[in-house]
Amino acid sequence: MRHLRSANLRKRRAQRLTLRTLLVFIVVVFIIGVPIFLSRLSTLRINTIEISGNTIVRENDVRALAEKEVSGSYMMVFPKSNSIILSKKKIKEDILASFPRILSVETDVKKFTKLVINIVEREPSYLWCASALNNNCFLVDSEGFVFDEAPVFSGDLYFIFREGLLENPIGQYILPEGKFKLVTTFLDKTKELGLRADSLVLKDTDEYILETKGGGKIVFSLEEDVNHTLSNLESVLLDKDLGVYENGELIVKMIDLRYGNKVIIKRE
Repeated sequence: MRHLRSANLRKRRAQRLTLRTLLVFIVVVFIIGVPIFLSRLSTLRINTIEISGNTIVRENDVRALAEKEVSGSYMMVFPKSNSIILSKKKIKEDILASFPRILSVETDVKKFTKLVINIVEREPSYLWCASALNNNCFLVDSEGFVFDEAPVFSGDLYFIFREGLLENPIGQYILPEGKFKLVTTFLDKTKELGLRADSLVLKDTDEYILETKGGGKIVFSLEEDVNHTLSNLESVLLDKDLGVYENGELIVKMIDLRYGNKVIIKRE
């Protein structure tokens, strides 16, 4: 009798173990299988890419990059085109890295199957040229970022920065943000004073040479307080006894503002 009870107990234990093993198997299959099944549903996969906002950047180039990002699979199981696990951040980062002309990118998914990419392109505000010949020039935005080669006819359309960068400067800033703002503040003030300048030469020592249309030059340094430097320049330009300025042009060879209150004027 005791032997029979032990046999029945072992049988029940074996049955419970089998049941538990089966339940674990079903749960594992459910946890793994359902996500795989859902990830492969056509109603959850990107089949259309819509691009807007581009004017210069070619739509096909952006589309090719986006299609590459939604091709293939993760761990050879989960399709990258699945809209739920789609890495919109990665697509955005890759577009910005591949196209310097693009200022910003917004990505969105609509109805689980359409990837929408909205682009804002940079607008040119300046040129950067490698030399005074102005034959190797690049477009620069309002923040000082160099983003594309300039058309050959653009030399008279924009203010020109020269030197200070590599010959292929795309993707670089002309100057660090703080310095660029100081330089553009100086340029804006010279416009207010009526000076007609067309280029600025960047030196390696925080010194700059502003070249005016009449041929005269203004040398200044960021090591000096910009507002103080501008005040000195205004005083010199408005002093008729000095005779350095006439009809928007310098009539001297150079005004040097690098030495605090001491302003050096070089005449022809």
